Amino acid sequence: MLHLTVIHTTDPPKIGKGFRLRGGALVADHHPLLVAGPAEVVSVADLSAFADLLGGLDAGSQVLTYGRLAADAVEIVTKAHEGNGAIARTRDSFSWPSGPGIVLLDYDAGEVDDMHEVAAILTDAQPALDLHQQLWWPSSSSHICKAGGRDLTGLRGARGYMIAKDARDIPRAMVALVARLWLRGHGRIDVSASGQLLERCILDSSVWQPERLDFAAGAVCGEGLEQRRGEPVLLNPDRLPVADTRGLFPPLNRDEARAFDLIKTRAKAAKMTAAEAQRAIWARARDVAAIMRDRPSLTEAEVEAAADADRATRAAITKLATAPRAVLPAGHVLHVSKSETVAAGDITADWQGRRLCDPLEPDYRGWNRCTSVLLVGGRVTLKSWAHGTGRLFNIEGPKE
Repeated sequence: MLHLTVIHTTDPPKIGKGFRLRGGALVADHHPLLVAGPAEVVSVADLSAFADLLGGLDAGSQVLTYGRLAADAVEIVTKAHEGNGAIARTRDSFSWPSGPGIVLLDYDAGEVDDMHEVAAILTDAQPALDLHQQLWWPSSSSHICKAGGRDLTGLRGARGYMIAKDARDIPRAMVALVARLWLRGHGRIDVSASGQLLERCILDSSVWQPERLDFAAGAVCGEGLEQRRGEPVLLNPDRLPVADTRGLFPPLNRDEARAFDLIKTRAKAAKMTAAEAQRAIWARARDVAAIMRDRPSLTEAEVEAAADADRATRAAITKLATAPRAVLPAGHVLHVSKSETVAAGDITADWQGRRLCDPLEPDYRGWNRCTSVLLVGGRVTLKSWAHGTGRLFNIEGPKE
């Protein structure tokens, strides 16, 4: 038997992705992040039983994690409200099972548009995958259709699942798989809105955390819409049901490691000019926004002139996008939401456990509150999961 966690959201009532029609056009909604809800550890025997569990999930109300809790049932809350038996969805509360566990293979559409092709690419990188069962299902944003009518989105991504013999090895094993996918030509460097260089692969490499949510239930569909993903598809049904990931995904040998480093270095070098140009655009936009906020009486021409003259500020803003662990000035404006802001220097220890928008790209994914306020060594630290990076930010001279 393998164990995983099902969380039933009560606050907010709905989470995850949603779609609705507005004036005949399809509009995507991002429902709020999980705040609270009961969680329970459930057990399944194999991928067929797991497929049944997937098919029975309630869209917008139930999500999965593939780590397990210390207790079989508990209330999930935010970090600020832990206690009296309730816990936060953090690494401290979830761990990989010491036995079998679910491996999530998260594909965002772009390279191919068929789940079987995705599986074939993975097998090309790691041929022994063909000896093991895999379960595949279109992602929660795929195949949103007009009720009784045509498919408006097609395949926008897919989830693959395997069973690892020892779930504790999943993070290491998947790092090895991602590296071999790069070696087979399936890695790339993307440039973010703030000019950061982002390592990307055919698989999302940010999902292999025991507390990570899988919105496997699908999307919340508004009036006149329905989702038609079909049933989960079991590949290689007569092959091995459980994978010994230590043997299946061995560490890179010396030659592979050197080739992998060289490929990434060249890929980053090829995008450096584009990244620098994007950082300049982003830094100027941030500078202009700050001038307009602080000096609202200026005309548009005066704002542009002030931004042209303010090279020192722009250089400091640019540095935030490139530093491995950036230090935010006390006056740096952070967003709690699209309309609510706070100065970085006003973030104190009392904010621990609260969520903010990304410090550099606050409008990331529709003003998603993807940044946690943490206390590290008694110091306020922000950890942002924008772009799946888990980037850390310190604050210069925070008030105590």
